[in-house]
Amino acid sequence: MTAVMRNVSLAGFVVLLLGVAGCGKRGPAAPPPAAEAPRASAVTLVKPQLQTLRCTIEQPAHIEAFEETPLVARIAGYVGKVNADIGDRVRKDDVLAELHVPEMEIELRQKEALVRQAEAELKLAKDSLPLTEAEVKRTKSQAERFAKVGGNGVLDRENIEETQYSFEASKARLEMARSEVSVREARLAVARENRDFAQAMLQYRLVRAPFDGVVVRRHIDTGHFLQPGAGASAQPLFVVASTGVMRVFADVSEAEAPLVSDGCPARIRVQTLKGQEFVGKVTRSSWSLDARARTLRVEIDLPNPQGVLRPGMYATVQLHAEFSNRLTLPTTAVANQGVQTVCFQVVDGKTVSVPVQTGLRAAGLVEVLKKLRLPAKPGETVWENFTGEEACVQAGLAGLTDGQPVEVAGGAK
Repeated sequence: MTAVMRNVSLAGFVVLLLGVAGCGKRGPAAPPPAAEAPRASAVTLVKPQLQTLRCTIEQPAHIEAFEETPLVARIAGYVGKVNADIGDRVRKDDVLAELHVPEMEIELRQKEALVRQAEAELKLAKDSLPLTEAEVKRTKSQAERFAKVGGNGVLDRENIEETQYSFEASKARLEMARSEVSVREARLAVARENRDFAQAMLQYRLVRAPFDGVVVRRHIDTGHFLQPGAGASAQPLFVVASTGVMRVFADVSEAEAPLVSDGCPARIRVQTLKGQEFVGKVTRSSWSLDARARTLRVEIDLPNPQGVLRPGMYATVQLHAEFSNRLTLPTTAVANQGVQTVCFQVVDGKTVSVPVQTGLRAAGLVEVLKKLRLPAKPGETVWENFTGEEACVQAGLAGLTDGQPVEVAGGAK
């Protein structure tokens, strides 16, 4: 290798070493790019408005008879005659069945005989009174006459005292006779009460309809021996349903319960009647919520003159409630943050979350009741009424945070 080539190779090696050594050194750090300022969101504001809230509650319902009464045996006896069957329309006090109880008929005749006996004894006691009263008058007159004559010395003292004793004895007999009349009157009253009781019990041999209605169940036949029913487990002879007015039952959820009150308009649609609708109103409610289902039972009374509504039918109920002059915001203007409901207002171009208390909700509107006074002192919680002048962010609250810069694009100022 020539001297020139050796010099070139050496120079290249030195350059390579210098390049490698330079790669291990760091130059000054480049300045970071400048952070962009957050872009302000555009929001629309809205103020609370006085509105009429119209709430519609729709719930499944079922129809029952206004009254449904099971008839049980009140006395023991054999069924002698059955006059009604299921589906029969009956009038109040119609005899549905007759029991055969000959022993009670005999007992009633005995009680009636005792009444006649007591009446005769009372008459006898009363008839004896005039005789006893006459005896008192006679002995009294005699005693007075003897006492007057005895004062002149004509009669001795023994005769005078004897007539006085006779007078006193006749008065005692009169009192006893009057007491006997009172006793006989009391005995007659007891005899009549016993007779009336036997008559009342014998009336139970006739099983009567308690009201106008329809016989929906029957569980007896001629010749059955019946025992008096006791408790809810007793087998009824008949079940009679009153169908002139029907009850419609619906269960309203706890959240909707405050919207329902007596007189609330209702529309009832019955599917089996080809969707026929009936108009009514809430007649009554249980007021208390069911502890397990958390529902409020409401009832609607519907006239049923044609008998088209039957117990057990399924229906759908729509309840319509109106609440006027309620201060409202769109439901999009409030949001839940944990357990607190808030709306957003704009102060100096930035959002401020304001805790609020809300009421009814209906048709995209929510009633606003109170707001937390801001700024609040540490530990201070003061709620104040909405005035209607509060400008709140109308929508898009999910993308907002407290203190976020925003631009007002339109709406209330």
